[in-house]
Amino acid sequence: MRWKLQERIESQREALLVERRDLPGLVAKLSTEGRNLVETLTRTKGTAHRILEERIEDLGAQLTVHENRLRHVERALAVLDHTEVEVGWVAEMLVKFDRIWDVLSIENRARLLRAIVERVEVDEPSGRVTAVLVDFDIEEEGGGTPPAEEHTAAMETTA
Repeated sequence: MRWKLQERIESQREALLVERRDLPGLVAKLSTEGRNLVETLTRTKGTAHRILEERIEDLGAQLTVHENRLRHVERALAVLDHTEVEVGWVAEMLVKFDRIWDVLSIENRARLLRAIVERVEVDEPSGRVTAVLVDFDIEEEGGGTPPAEEHTAAMETTA
């Protein structure tokens, strides 16, 4: 599991790093083109003036899209860094689970449970509690998960 997740993180990181490398140049190019058009705009009249204004607006919209994408890429890279640390910690805890559970702090127990339990379903009339575990099988590129019934762990409680 850990290696699959690590490979997925690395693949996503590589793609994001390519974007982060390319986007600042594109933003600079659009900014320069926009500045040049604004300078030209002062020397034009009539139809040419309107065409330049439209192109400047279009460049502004493109610039906004690319600047927003750059911010998104930066945030996604930070999330990947955090995820990578969490994956390592969770994998280590699961390997040592039987030895460490009793000595984990309440906060770390909660952290581990949040990482491995997707949701808890309670059927009060029957007294049944079902813990639906996170699907760590990330073979599919879209991150799809099989139906919940295929990866649930259930335990009966007394009502």
